[in-house]
Amino acid sequence: MLRQALRDNCQYPNPLVTTFFSEEYALDYHIHTYRKPLIVWGSGIVMGGGLGLMAGASHRVVTASTRIAMPEITIGLYPDVAASWFLQRMPAHMGLFLGLTGAPLNAHDALLCNLADHLASADGWDNMLQQLASLWSEDAGNNRASITALLNELEIEARNTLPDSNVARHLLTVHRLLNRGTLSAVADALTHEYFTDPGWSMPHRLLPMAAPLRPPSPESIPARTPSVAGRGIPHGTDPVGQRLQQAGLFRRRTGATGRQGP
Repeated sequence: MLRQALRDNCQYPNPLVTTFFSEEYALDYHIHTYRKPLIVWGSGIVMGGGLGLMAGASHRVVTASTRIAMPEITIGLYPDVAASWFLQRMPAHMGLFLGLTGAPLNAHDALLCNLADHLASADGWDNMLQQLASLWSEDAGNNRASITALLNELEIEARNTLPDSNVARHLLTVHRLLNRGTLSAVADALTHEYFTDPGWSMPHRLLPMAAPLRPPSPESIPARTPSVAGRGIPHGTDPVGQRLQQAGLFRRRTGATGRQGP
């Protein structure tokens, strides 16, 4: 839809695109600051804007089938809404690694990277809804605690479905690769490292993901890096990147600072 809108109307800024992203970002901010408990069931594929929706919920549930990724990275875009908030809260440069490569995460990875709060069985949706109906009350605080207790019980039943974690296995390697001081050094390190894990192995997996670090889309990097790096990589000086940073659509227009609420 957005692609066709840009083709049909070369006006800049395009009104349809502006409306679409303004409404998307406002919705994500509303989720982050919503005062009632909100469950997001992240079973299966959770990518791009879907991850933006899930990130701000009070109770984020994953299953053995969960597959989290930011495919927009692989075509040279910067991470989608709220990524500058959740990527900086990951351990050992993992946020910068994911923001630059778009490498996929499973349920175990999501729990370690603070993208999920609970694990459940893939077929546990109906059971959860039935139990929620019996414990729901008019008190948001009690509901929040009750939901947490219920999801903790469901997690006990699902623990044997938890997949092995790429993040846990490669955390120190990622820290070493990303702790380089300059973006060019990081790009060089990423494209010359070989992981034994088939999900993150190189070059057939990671090299294509690292392609946005190099031409033809270098203009996305200065905007992308300070948003996800936290510290350790100098901010870019590219004019396009500066304009993207200055726009600050999500933070400036909504005042978003992260998940809030009781």
